Amino acid sequence: MKPIRYVFVILILSATFCAGCGPNDTRTESSQTPDLEQEVPGESLANATDNALESSTFTGTGLVMNITPSKTFIVIEHQEISGFMGAMTMPFAIKDEGILESVAVGDSIDFEVTISGSETYVSSISATGQ
Repeated sequence: MKPIRYVFVILILSATFCAGCGPNDTRTESSQTPDLEQEVPGESLANATDNALESSTFTGTGLVMNITPSKTFIVIEHQEISGFMGAMTMPFAIKDEGILESVAVGDSIDFEVTISGSETYVSSISATGQ
């Protein structure tokens, strides 16, 4: 065989192999359609919506690395925030720029991170030293 034929044979074999590697969904059409009248286990839709609107707050300590000129983000090199995330340096959104009045770049801080719906932001902050 000529080299170009080898390429075509390899492509055809590869395509055949890959076609068999896809997901095996053996469900029938009727099993893929949810029964809207069936009782949903767990919480009712109203309770699920209420829980989504609740917020969680976590406490952390760290060092202010940067504050954006618009005062909408603060970059904090923080220790582990128990129950939320490991130690790292990352930007956090600021909803109320007034909380930044008592802190500056280089300050050691205690802060609270609030998660509300799809938003995560620093909700309070206080300098503990430089």
